[in-house]
Amino acid sequence: MTKGLETAMSSIDICSARQATIKDKMEMVLDIGQLLMESGGDSKSIVRDMLRAAAYLGLHWKHLNFHMTYTTIMANYDSEKKSYTVFRKCRIHGINMTTIADVSQLSWRALEQKYETGTFKADLEAMKEKSMQRHYPQWATSLAAGIACGGFCKLFGCDWIAFAYTALAACIGFWVRHGCNRFGVNPYISIAASACIATAAAYWTQVLPGSDTPWFPMIACMLFLVPGVPLINSFDDLMNNYIVSGMTRAMNTMLVVLAMTFGIVGAISLCQIPAYSTYDIVPDSIYGSQAIAAALAAMGFSVIFNIPPRLLPVAGIGAVMAVGTRNILAIGFDVPRPCRHSHDSRRPHVPPAHRHFLYSLPGPAGAAHGHTKRRSGLYDYPGYRLGRYDSRHDRPSVYRAVEAPASLPSAGRCPFRRGQRL
Repeated sequence: MTKGLETAMSSIDICSARQATIKDKMEMVLDIGQLLMESGGDSKSIVRDMLRAAAYLGLHWKHLNFHMTYTTIMANYDSEKKSYTVFRKCRIHGINMTTIADVSQLSWRALEQKYETGTFKADLEAMKEKSMQRHYPQWATSLAAGIACGGFCKLFGCDWIAFAYTALAACIGFWVRHGCNRFGVNPYISIAASACIATAAAYWTQVLPGSDTPWFPMIACMLFLVPGVPLINSFDDLMNNYIVSGMTRAMNTMLVVLAMTFGIVGAISLCQIPAYSTYDIVPDSIYGSQAIAAALAAMGFSVIFNIPPRLLPVAGIGAVMAVGTRNILAIGFDVPRPCRHSHDSRRPHVPPAHRHFLYSLPGPAGAAHGHTKRRSGLYDYPGYRLGRYDSRHDRPSVYRAVEAPASLPSAGRCPFRRGQRL
């Protein structure tokens, strides 16, 4: 990369660029760094684009040093006579893929077309103004957030009515976060409020008719808050030895997750949401609905990230290919997949093919799966022998598979091995 920068510097006429002072040039370089940092760029790409702009402006890369953090960028230029140091704060962080692409293209055009300094500075100012605008209006972004969460809910195995309920709850939560940001509320408080309202709205959709999977909207309604891009950037910075920036991004990611958790717990407490033991997160089909749901989710998040409209079909096709590859691997090569979402890990997971046996048991097995009449003693059932009820752990102490009953369905194997303690 350094050889390419040297060649570019030697091949262009930088006389006009040298008319600006060194401080002005460093300010323009930091303008690029700030735009990229506030738009969700990783540190390595930011430094690369700043070096490219510095090469155009006549600042040799050997005399430049950058210090990258999540909130501050420091640039130092040590010439033969003087040393210049400039700081730039990055206060507002978001994700804007259009700005990232435009800044990179601008730095290349400046090198190739031998921009005048005034032209470069004017384009940079126009790009700052453009970064404050979006390709999509707010209502479209909110609708896209709902569709994206509904797409993930469908990938988890819900029906299409639950998909609509998830989209509705996610839209409400997205508007809550937008309102908090508009009034200058702390970003972590706005995330907690959004997660709380979205979870509560998803819970109250259970009163609406038509869905056979009413709990799934609660699982997926706040996925638009998941800090996926900051998490990826934190690992990227750590792997490229930008330790300070990577650790700060990782801490920001942890705070976002904690804020989401606080909001979800608040909704559970306020709405008195009962705990449910187990729900299988398994696709309801392999091809058609999964492909549609994946494309909707990918294009929805692309709108949130402000990707240009012409690239939305590309994102959808990529998601269809990814989900199709996953399904092929899972079916053809028996690759394990996530199987459930649990609110109460103390209760044993029993496949649906065996649950009708345990529902009818009068003792601890029935208590662990919805039956609450008798809570002590020894119980026998064809194929299962249950030990005494363990009150400390709210479950039977021992499950044994003695012999499979003749009426046991062949849809799955007995979930407990001989003598296995839960």
